[in-house]
Amino acid sequence: MRARADLRSRLASVVILTLATGIVGAVAITAFTSARRSDTAYARFRAATHEPEVIVAGCHGGLFPPLDVDRVTHLPMVASADRFLLVNPVGSFLADGKTSLFGRDPFDGGLLAPESTTVQPALKVMEGRLPQTIDEAAVAWGPGHQHAQVGDTIVVRMFSDKVSPQDIFSGQKPTAEDFQPDIKLTVTGIVLTPNDLNGSDSTVLTTQAFYEAHKDTALGCQAAALHLRDGLAGIPAMGEALSTIKSDAFFFDMTSEAVIASRSTHLRSIITRLFGWLVVVAGLLVVGQALVRRTVLASTDDPILRALGMSRWQITRVGLVAGMIVGVGGAAIAVAASLAASPFTLFGAAKLLDPVTGFYVDPLVTIGGAVAIVVVAVLLVGVPAWRLAAARSGVAGAVELSGSGRPSRIASVLAAIGVPITAVAGARLALEPGHGRTATPVRSAVAGLALTVAAMIAAVGFAASMQHFVATPELWGITGDFGTGNPFAGDLFATKAVPLIEKSSGFSDMTVGNFQNAVYLGTPGGETIAVNAWGLTPVKGEPVVPTMLEGRWPESDDEIALGEVTLRQIDAHIGDVVHVSAGTHAKDLQIVGEPVFPDLGFGPGFGQGAGMTYHGLKQFYPDAQIALALGRFAPGVDKNAVLKPIQPTLRQMSAGFQPGDLTNLGDSTREAQRSQNVPLVLASLFTLSAFATLVHVLITSVRRRRKDLAILRTLGFTRRQVATTVAWQSVVLAVIALMIGIPAGVLIGRLGWSVFATGLGVVSVPVVAWVPVVAAIPVTIVAAILISIGPALAARRTKPAMVLRAE
Repeated sequence: MRARADLRSRLASVVILTLATGIVGAVAITAFTSARRSDTAYARFRAATHEPEVIVAGCHGGLFPPLDVDRVTHLPMVASADRFLLVNPVGSFLADGKTSLFGRDPFDGGLLAPESTTVQPALKVMEGRLPQTIDEAAVAWGPGHQHAQVGDTIVVRMFSDKVSPQDIFSGQKPTAEDFQPDIKLTVTGIVLTPNDLNGSDSTVLTTQAFYEAHKDTALGCQAAALHLRDGLAGIPAMGEALSTIKSDAFFFDMTSEAVIASRSTHLRSIITRLFGWLVVVAGLLVVGQALVRRTVLASTDDPILRALGMSRWQITRVGLVAGMIVGVGGAAIAVAASLAASPFTLFGAAKLLDPVTGFYVDPLVTIGGAVAIVVVAVLLVGVPAWRLAAARSGVAGAVELSGSGRPSRIASVLAAIGVPITAVAGARLALEPGHGRTATPVRSAVAGLALTVAAMIAAVGFAASMQHFVATPELWGITGDFGTGNPFAGDLFATKAVPLIEKSSGFSDMTVGNFQNAVYLGTPGGETIAVNAWGLTPVKGEPVVPTMLEGRWPESDDEIALGEVTLRQIDAHIGDVVHVSAGTHAKDLQIVGEPVFPDLGFGPGFGQGAGMTYHGLKQFYPDAQIALALGRFAPGVDKNAVLKPIQPTLRQMSAGFQPGDLTNLGDSTREAQRSQNVPLVLASLFTLSAFATLVHVLITSVRRRRKDLAILRTLGFTRRQVATTVAWQSVVLAVIALMIGIPAGVLIGRLGWSVFATGLGVVSVPVVAWVPVVAAIPVTIVAAILISIGPALAARRTKPAMVLRAE
C-alpha cells in the first residue's frame, strides 16, 4: 500500500528514470556488443567459410620461387589441400579492354583457378554467386566492386611464354606479341579475399574448366590452400617445415590475415569499448544520482512509518519497488533497442568479415548487461533506502539527513568576508542539506557534478593525446621521410634503384633491407611463435629505423630488437637471449632494443615483430635480397626536383614511393585517424551529463526549499534577490565541481592515455589540453548561470503567505 502511494505521487519520476535507464543501457550494450562483435568477426568468418590456414605457391618462370607443392601437401601436419592455378601478374580490364578493372595498374593483380570441380574456395560471397563455367569469373571485393558489377563483362590479358619476370620489371614496354589473346569473362559474383581486408586485392577467380584450358600458361604457378590438423595453432610448425623444403618459399598463412583483421578492427574495438564504459559512467552519474536522490527524497516519512510499526526491511522494500520497476523496465528497453540497432553497429573490415548481416545478439553482453542494469538499479535504491530506514528523525518526525545540523564552512567564510547576502544564501542552499521535509541531498549533487567534470576533462585530455599521436609520426615508429621497394623485383631494385637513390644529393640518410613474413621465437613454455622480421642496415648518413621505446636498433648480426607485445608473448626483456629459427637455420640472439614497428600496410604493426640487421636476417633467409629502402630528404631541397630523375626507374619496377605520407598507409593509422574525435564526442556527452545533473539539482532544490525561499522573502528579499540567490547556488556548485574535477580529470586523462598507448605498443606522450581546460572554467560558470534562469524564475514566483500559512 505504501509503495503504491509512493508510485502515485512520483509516477512521472519513475517513468522518466526508466526511459533514461533504458537509453543509457541500450547505448552501453550496443557499444559492448559492437566491440566484441568486431573482435570475434574474424573467428566467426573462418568458421563460416572453413578457411584454410596456409596458402603456398611455387612457380617455374613466375614471380615466386619454385616449390614442390606436392611435397608440401603431403607434410604430416596437413590435413587436406585444395590445389589452384595462380597466374601473377595478369591484366584485368573492363569490357573495353583498356580501362583497369581495379582502378590502378591493370597488371598488379592475379588470377586463381581451382584444379578440381570439388574445390570450393573459402571465400565470402558479397554479391551474386561463384563462377561455374569457363566463361565466368568472380572479382575481389576490394576496389573491384567499385568498377564491376554482377553481370558485367571483363577482359583478362595474360603474358605469353616469351616473357620472363625480369622482362616485366626491365622498363621495356611490352608489345602485342608479348600477350596471349584476350579472354572475356562474365562477372557472376563479388568475393571477399584475405587481401581485401586492407582494400588492395586485385584477384580474378575463375573455374576448373579455365584451369584445364590454361594450366600451362606463362607466369602460372601451382598453388595450394592447406587445412592443418591443429588449425591456426599448427602454423608455426608448418612454417618451419616449409622453410626446410625451401627457405624462400612463398606462403601466406592466416596468421598474417588475422593480423590484418586485428589491425583493421582492434583499435576501433578498443575505442568502442571505451565509449561503452564511459557511457556507463555517465549513466551512473546522471541517472544513478537521480535515482539515489529520488530515494532520499521519498524517505522523508520513514521515521513515522517506523513509529507505526513497519520494520526496517519493510521500509526498504517500499523503495525497492521503484528500483525494480526502473531496473527491469530499463533492461527491457535496453535489450530491445540494442537488438534494433545491431544491424548498424559494424564498420570497415569487421563489417566485411562478419557472416551475420541482420540482427545480432551477443548472449554474454546482452544477458550480462540486462542483469547489471537490474542489479545496479536495485543497489542504487536499496543501499540508501536501507540506510535511511534507520535514520534519526527531527522534531517534525521527518528524516534528518547527515550534516543537516552543521552550517557550511564555505558559506560562513563568504559571510565573514562581506560578499553580498544573496551569495551567502546561495552558498547555504548549495552546501547545507536543510532539515526535515525541506532537506535536499547536497553531498550527492556535489560528488556527481565533480565526477562528471572530471570525466569531461579526462575525455578532452585523451582526445588531445590521440590527436597529437596521429599528427606525430615518430610516435608511430616513423623516423624517415620516404619509403620505397618491391619484394618481387628480384635484384633489379638493389642494382638499379638503390644506387640511384644513394648517389642523389637530395637524400641525406638512407637505410636498406628486407622484410620477411616469419621468423620463429621460442617461449619459456617450450612453444614457438611466428613474428614478422625487418632486416635494416644504413648505407648513407644516419640510420632510418623505427622509433625505439628502449634500447637501440641491432648493429651486429647476433642482435635482435623485439616489439613490446612480442616481448610480453615470450616473457623476455632487453639483455635476454632468445632462440630464433627459420627453416634449417637457428641462432641465439641478444635482445638489444624495443622498437615501435610502424604500420606501413604490411606486417603486424605496432608492438609486434622482430628487427635485425640486413645481414642478420640473411642468416635465416639466405636468398633475401634488398627490396626495401627508407630515408630522409636533405634539408631545404625541392622534393619534386629530387624525385624527378628517380621516379621513372621506380615506376618501371612497380616500386611505389611515399614521400612524407607514410603514416597514411597502414590500417592502424587509418583507424586512429578515424577514431581521434571519438573522445571529443565523449567529452560532449559528459558535458551534457553535468548540465543535466545541475538542472535536476536546482529544480529539486527550488521545490524542496520553497519554505526557505519564503522565509527569505519575509525577511525582506526582493524577487530579484531570490532569483539571484538561486543563481549563486548554481555557481557555487559549479565552482566546487571545477575545483575538484579539473585536477582529477587531468590526472585521469594522462593515466588513461599512458595505459592505452602502452598496451598498443607505441610511444606514450600524454598531452594536457590547457586551452580547453582553462576555457572550461568561465564556460561552466556562464552555463551554470544560464541553467539557473528557469529555476530562478520559479523561485521568484514564491508566495510567502501561501507557503508559510501552516506556520
